[in-house]
Amino acid sequence: MQPGCEDREVAESLTIRPAPHDDVFCFPLVETWRYRVCRMLADIVTEDVRAAFVANPSEYVVSDDLGWLDDLVFEVTPNLNS
Repeated sequence: MQPGCEDREVAESLTIRPAPHDDVFCFPLVETWRYRVCRMLADIVTEDVRAAFVANPSEYVVSDDLGWLDDLVFEVTPNLNS
């Protein structure tokens, strides 16, 4: 830390950082964004899609390649392909 900049230091632990503003996406703080994201995806990720995932989850669930989610949505909702 540069001398004189101690007040700008960001704590390593999320538990001691100040809460982010409403317009800041903080991936580890799921509860701050879960409702908004689920609402935005509600027309695609339906209850049927969620139930299919719970019944048979993908072996690899990763956020940088959502092909597993695409496959599941198209399998459960085939009319989206047309």
